This record gives sequence, C-alpha cells and structure tokens, in this order.
Amino acid sequence: MKIFKKKIRIKPKTILKEVLLISLNVLVMIGTFVAISFGYAYMKTPLATNLTSRNIPQTSIIYDRTGEHILYEIHGEENRKLLTHEEIPDTMRIATIAAEDDDFYVHYGIDPLSMLRALKTNVERKELTQGGSTITQQLARNAFLSRDKTFRRKLLEIVLAVKIERAYTKEQILDMYLNEVPYGSNAYGIASASEIFFRKKAKDLSLDEAALLAALPKATSYYSPYGENMDELLQRQQNIVARIGNLGL
Repeated sequence: MKIFKKKIRIKPKTILKEVLLISLNVLVMIGTFVAISFGYAYMKTPLATNLTSRNIPQTSIIYDRTGEHILYEIHGEENRKLLTHEEIPDTMRIATIAAEDDDFYVHYGIDPLSMLRALKTNVERKELTQGGSTITQQLARNAFLSRDKTFRRKLLEIVLAVKIERAYTKEQILDMYLNEVPYGSNAYGIASASEIFFRKKAKDLSLDEAALLAALPKATSYYSPYGENMDELLQRQQNIVARIGNLGL
C-alpha cells in the first residue's frame, strides 16, 4: 500500500510577511539601541557652551618697551593666536568649506551621506581610514575629544556636533574651527599657520595660499610643506581651488 505524503506549500505572501516582520523587528532593535546610546552620550558629554568658556591655550607675546616690536613668543605644544570674526579672511572660510565640508551651511552638524560613504570605504579597506566628519564634528573632536578611531569617540563626536549646532550660529562655529584646528609645525589656528608658512597675517592670504592651508588639517604630517609629499600637497591645493570654482563660492 502506497503512502502519499502531502506536500506543504508555503504561499509567497506568507514568506514575504515573515521577512518583513523580521526586518521590522531588527530595525526597531537597531533604532532602540541607537536612541539609548545617543541619549546616554548626550547626558555624558560637556555642554556646548564650554567651547567659549574653556581656557584655550594661546601664545604669550613679549614686546619691547615701545610695544611695537616683538622680543619673544612663548608657547607650549599649541602655538595659537585667536582671531576675531573680522580678522578672519573670507578666502580662508571659502577654502576651508571647499576642502572639508561643502554642505556646511545646509546640515545640522552631521552629514549622514558622508558618513555612509566613509563607512563603505572603511569596509572595503578593512580599516578605519575615513570618518566623514563635518566641520562641526571636527571642532567637537579637537576641542573635547581624542583622535582615537573608535566607535565610542565617533558617537560622542556626533552628539557634541548636534549640541554645538543648537548653541551657536554657523559663522561662530566656523570662526571657532579656524582658531582651533592644527595645521602642523605646532601651528594651531590660521593666525599662527599663516605666519609660520607664509610669514604674513591671515587677512593678507591669497586664495591659493588659503587653499594650501585648508589642505593641511586632513593629515598635517603627510601634507606638511616641509615633508616629502609636496607634490601631493600641491595637488590637494589645486583640487580645493577647483572645488571652489565648481561650488561657486
């Protein structure tokens, strides 16, 4: 006597429903984890107002008795001279935006698309080589965090960037960035960078000179004008100038 086994057919609609249900549960779990992590980091990170209230290392300048001639400049690791908004040239603002964050005036501290592109590159190279950080994120990192390439540091950087964007205008953020970031050779901020690399005041920088300075923060040692990668530095400078033209800045 033959026994016929009844074949159980699963309808395609049933499979689709199960896949969608599983996907939804995964998204909810990821969303919950991100929300909890963001909330925790938000509570643990400093107030954005600490940017302007903290003690920022600056170079001490000693003049002669006339007050016109500099005798000595005393500084530690950070050779920095803070500039006001009026003392920062527009050429430096334009070059920096073209080099680092051409959506600076559009986003709210973070650029998800840039971070996704950086994530894709990191996965392909199997190492953390890119971060997709905006100007605001870089300011947060330089002011409050280390440069360690870890998930925790990246999360704190993102949270701080959101806080900074809520507390300051875009002009204030860009001014603080240009006074904060390292340009190599102990030059922190564009005042020291323009004096060290071009022997001139920041207000007198040409667009080409500003583009060269804007090229440095990405990798101050690699792109150092005193290093072995001068051709790469000049190429990056030319790319920034071309980018300025393409963006119509």
